[in-house]
Amino acid sequence: MKLSALFIALIPLLGSPVIHAETTAAPVLENRAAQGDITTPGGARRLTGDQTEALRASLINKPAKNVILLIGDGMGDSEITAARNYAEGAGGFFKGIDALPLTGQYTHYSLDKKTGKPDYVTDSAASATAWTTGVKTYNGALGVDIHENAHQTILELAKAAGLATGNVSTAELQDATPAALVAHVTSRKCYGPTVTSEKCPSNALEKGGKGSITEQLLNARPDVTLGGGAKTFAETATAGECRAKPCASRRKRAATRL
Repeated sequence: MKLSALFIALIPLLGSPVIHAETTAAPVLENRAAQGDITTPGGARRLTGDQTEALRASLINKPAKNVILLIGDGMGDSEITAARNYAEGAGGFFKGIDALPLTGQYTHYSLDKKTGKPDYVTDSAASATAWTTGVKTYNGALGVDIHENAHQTILELAKAAGLATGNVSTAELQDATPAALVAHVTSRKCYGPTVTSEKCPSNALEKGGKGSITEQLLNARPDVTLGGGAKTFAETATAGECRAKPCASRRKRAATRL
């Protein structure tokens, strides 16, 4: 499974109460494994009694100092449940993810580009665009809506606020999930200048666009960027400051400045 992470340091944007990672005030939340015989009535019960005070004790009423957002690409409740059943059994408990006092969901559908109606089977690009920008879009799109208008991402918002950011992935940096934080293209396939000129002409630098995913990654410049995809950096740029040169030449200059 591909894993991506967005790091935002010293973030004052979250004014609501946050979960404290080291809370010990609510031991009832630290172990939600079934305690009894699961073959008897009530034996599979994980929680008993009123949880209000335990939940209240797990919150701190001040802004978060740092935020680390972990994305398991294609991971949902079904995958977590299957892993839990395999590793811990039906009444089992993961000490990490199952100890979180609050969980939430957001809708999973994308939109049909032509009709604007729901497309009930989404892909990583449309899904990532939703959680990075708050905007629904069509499958394959990154950072743009169904009308191909770009929308600001949470990483871009953080940088605009003067915060330190990072984008780390076990996949290629141009892959849909990490790319959704830094790029605005009409197709997730537009990794480099060559394919962008063919498949995403409106995004190509020579057409006045923002460029390929790789070129936009270089412009976005998170403070920390780790992942695969080095091959695309070797492509020759078709426009911009590195025209007729490999994208990697700009990457090296950026690294030197850092």
